Amino acid sequence: MLKRTISVTRSMEEVPAALDFVKLAGTFKSTIRVTCGQQGANAKSTLSVLALKLKPGSELSIEIDGPDSEQAMQALADFLTA
Repeated sequence: MLKRTISVTRSMEEVPAALDFVKLAGTFKSTIRVTCGQQGANAKSTLSVLALKLKPGSELSIEIDGPDSEQAMQALADFLTA
């Protein structure tokens, strides 16, 4: 399992950004869980990701477990900090 904390630079409060994040997460076979503060979410669920209300500067922990975890971590980290 990989775990990493990222300082988000992209706003994820809006539906299009959250949809793009979920769509990207869905391209990987690994299980992907994200946590902001005390609230966790399945990264492949749009409603769960929107509920996190991620803003630039938010600290997001990503936990990935599966066969393509390294590729998934890199892609999601790049997305969140682009």
